[in-house]
Amino acid sequence: MNAVDKVINIKRNRRPIIASVSWAFFIFYSCFAHSEMEVGNLNNIDAGTWSGQTLMQGNDDVCVRSDFCIDLGFFKFCFPVNYGVTLQGQGAGGAFVLSNGSDEIPLRAYFNDVAGITDRVELSPGVRLTNQTGAQRNSCGADNGNFSVEIDMSDLLNVSAGNYQGIVDFEFENVMGDLFNGQIIVDITLADMVQITGTDDLGLTPGGNYIQGGDDFCVYRNGGAGYSVNVSSSNSAGAGLFTMSTGSDTVNYQVYYDDSVGAGSSGVLLTEGNQTGGFNGAGTYSPGCISQNASIYVRAQADLFQRFGNYSDVLTIEIVPE
Repeated sequence: MNAVDKVINIKRNRRPIIASVSWAFFIFYSCFAHSEMEVGNLNNIDAGTWSGQTLMQGNDDVCVRSDFCIDLGFFKFCFPVNYGVTLQGQGAGGAFVLSNGSDEIPLRAYFNDVAGITDRVELSPGVRLTNQTGAQRNSCGADNGNFSVEIDMSDLLNVSAGNYQGIVDFEFENVMGDLFNGQIIVDITLADMVQITGTDDLGLTPGGNYIQGGDDFCVYRNGGAGYSVNVSSSNSAGAGLFTMSTGSDTVNYQVYYDDSVGAGSSGVLLTEGNQTGGFNGAGTYSPGCISQNASIYVRAQADLFQRFGNYSDVLTIEIVPE
């Protein structure tokens, strides 16, 4: 019986010893181990000023710290741990957008776990990009990550000129569960822009008392805003006159312009070299000038042509945003 009693006593004594060791480890871990998630060196992303470029883009290198440290006072050791990134825009459903009043421009957002944009990864709103590596430890110093954005020309053509800004919220979380939240501000400026496409040479033909001809073409004006026209003649013989010539012979003629097709002489009569306003361009870009929205018409009195020959002039049409 004594031997049995002794064995039982030994088993009872082991349990508090194990519990004491576990409790001591918990105290040690709580006091001397910690982890951090930090993002630094953040700047606004300026995508520049658009004046017809195919692609607009901008980026910002940042510092990312994600570590687990053991600090004994006389000795501290930290090692990097992996992390994930989630981005959320402020458009419908978290879409990444830039806005100016009611106008919105979509954009694409990317992250890279090294500085620069090489091998970057495109992110979808609210979808975490996991297993990012290369984080710094102890502190956030040199850049080792990158945010970048892209905006396509096709998304810039049909909105008004002006300054656009967007906010992208981000959340970083490392494998230890530490979080870091912040925002990226993205800016782009859309310059006043006009574009003429689809113009053709004018072949004049007799019509009543006039030799005449016209052409329909496309004028794009971002946002559909107004514009002015200044048409000049390469043969101008005097202030305000349009002139066609063959050799030394010249004939003055009239030029009409309108922001509708086929306007003919019902358009606005222009004076050579003088700017005339009050026209409206299409706010929607028409590739290949499928949707014509402007016209020019010229005519000269038939009895002014006294000699045989090829009479010609070169008209330069300048579109000026209003």
